[in-house]
Amino acid sequence: MEKEVILYSTPTCAHCGKVRSVLKEEKVKYEEYNVKKNEEKRKEMVRKTGQVIVPTIVIGEDIVVGSNLERIKRLLKTK
Repeated sequence: MEKEVILYSTPTCAHCGKVRSVLKEEKVKYEEYNVKKNEEKRKEMVRKTGQVIVPTIVIGEDIVVGSNLERIKRLLKTK
């Protein structure tokens, strides 16, 4: 069973773009939420992490705050 992947981002975040590229490169289906416009999803992100930092990526039960691309790739490979 595939892990759910969620990307909390903002449109102008360069690091968010790098994460998007990795997700597309790995052919991963994911939900993306613009936390600048969606207050509910911003609050959800803060509940999960205690922080307001983008990108925040949820891969199954794992959460990556920031653009640690190597960790993201490693977690995607174990899905």
